[in-house]
Amino acid sequence: MFLLALAYQAFPPAITLNSKEVTPADRWMGVLILALMQAVLYNFGGWLGERFMHLFEAHSPIIVFAVLAFISFRLIQQALKIRKGTQLFSFHSLQHLSLLAVMTAFPAFFAGLIRPWFSPIDWYFSWLLFVGAFIFALIAAKMQHNPFQILMASLFQLAAAALVILNAFFVLFSAYLM
Repeated sequence: MFLLALAYQAFPPAITLNSKEVTPADRWMGVLILALMQAVLYNFGGWLGERFMHLFEAHSPIIVFAVLAFISFRLIQQALKIRKGTQLFSFHSLQHLSLLAVMTAFPAFFAGLIRPWFSPIDWYFSWLLFVGAFIFALIAAKMQHNPFQILMASLFQLAAAALVILNAFFVLFSAYLM
């Protein structure tokens, strides 16, 4: 479930890839960029986490809780922006999309930071994250966006936030109650 919540980050920016101004080749490249940034930033965060998170070993459940709560907070913020229509963008170039892909992949980066303590699926999590983000972005790029689909995207983003915060409380309570 945590994997789905992170992979869903590629969905909202990919909604506007289905406009008349975007060529099919750019649409495919956009989907690939959005999915790739999720996996790359997760791996980069994991690499950094393996380098210095051992310094915080004594407080690992609290740090995992804090990072997951932060990710959940960001997901809620984005869901509210999607609902208002301010999180949807039109792209003039793949460079703009690449910058947005990096910005939307920051929750995956923070999830990577805590990978030494909280890695639900070990080493192949980033591959599954890439595949999941690719599928979500592809679905979004094929959709015609209308108010109902924008509302559903926002609700799914809130569901992803709920999954992440449930994981956060599970980690915190399992560390201190067992």
